[in-house]
Amino acid sequence: MTIDQFVNRAEEQLHPAVYRGAARRDADPFRLLLTHGNFLTGRYAFAILPWSAGMSGPVVLKTARAAVARYLFSVPYLVQTGLYLVVLGNQEQWRQPAQDASVDLTSFHATIVQAVHFVDLETRQQSFKSTQWGQKSFGKSAAVAAILAQALA
Repeated sequence: MTIDQFVNRAEEQLHPAVYRGAARRDADPFRLLLTHGNFLTGRYAFAILPWSAGMSGPVVLKTARAAVARYLFSVPYLVQTGLYLVVLGNQEQWRQPAQDASVDLTSFHATIVQAVHFVDLETRQQSFKSTQWGQKSFGKSAAVAAILAQALA
């Protein structure tokens, strides 16, 4: 499966079913950025980021947070955005960084990484982490992960 095919499938299945706001293609550095919600109900974003060689897990998260901030106004503690991040690339390159890319356990950031999902489109190998409190997951991350599994099939 190519990146374009995956992006098309993800957008078809997630927008507007889960993310009812804007859908932006090629919103640098993302291949796809979907948004949902508002200041009162909470704001969420879904982004697909192509892997760049040499990135560490923390750099992936920092890059994603900075990019989301360019498209969505956010302020720590006041106006925050929950992010489901998908990183597409070769598993051999992202295997170690995926272990180092931790979801946020606190709300200290303007963009809170609620889920990070690394995917190798050739082998279909995945690494998924999401924010949880007991059995409760946030940002519909479990539902989005299930939809993405269908998109990979």
